[in-house]
Amino acid sequence: MVMDSKALIARLVQETYQRTLNLIYPPLCFGCRQLIHQKDNLFCPECSNKLKPVGTGDQIYRLRNSEFIDHAYCGWYFTSEFQRGIHSLKYEDYAKLGFQLGRKMVDLLEPNVFANVDGLIPIPLHTVKYRERGYNQAEWISRGIAKNTGIPVLKRSLKRIRYTQSQTTLSAQERKNNLDHAFLVTAPVNGRALIVVDDVLTTGATISSAAWSLKKSGAVTVTAVTVSTPE
Repeated sequence: MVMDSKALIARLVQETYQRTLNLIYPPLCFGCRQLIHQKDNLFCPECSNKLKPVGTGDQIYRLRNSEFIDHAYCGWYFTSEFQRGIHSLKYEDYAKLGFQLGRKMVDLLEPNVFANVDGLIPIPLHTVKYRERGYNQAEWISRGIAKNTGIPVLKRSLKRIRYTQSQTTLSAQERKNNLDHAFLVTAPVNGRALIVVDDVLTTGATISSAAWSLKKSGAVTVTAVTVSTPE
């Protein structure tokens, strides 16, 4: 009975805390910033209808830089609605959005994508950028995937050792050059099948550079998984 009372009190405290939090920070759609009433939803119904799932097939053919990457899978196309959500994830301190997107992506992709995988490796930020942002969005996406699959997140297995400029304005070749020798493997990956996780997949230069380091250290396969990709 004592335990039941404690559990009831804990639940009431949590519910009160959540209601207070919703009053201070009401749940807003990550697409249009309108108030949404379903607390587990990330987008309002109108924006949700505009989201475009990529599909379950291997997207590696999209990449200009696919060297060392065995497969590539993406959740949604990078529409304007999704772009605003990714911007919030990366620059507006909505780290847990990445967690929710990771969980939803597990349901979106085929189960075989996550079968026989030894670990999830979030693309790391350089220490300078990590201090500026305070978190790594790819790590939060990985945590969401891990929650629904049980695959461990190996966040200490890969380190970014070069502070690279933003990729957004660079050509495909410039992206590749920008990331040359940017990553260092810092924990054993020999014989492992790995998924490298990031937010957006464009040319593939970032994950290809990471995959090169991982395979040089003995990884058997490297699959790219991101929440979004351009149409």
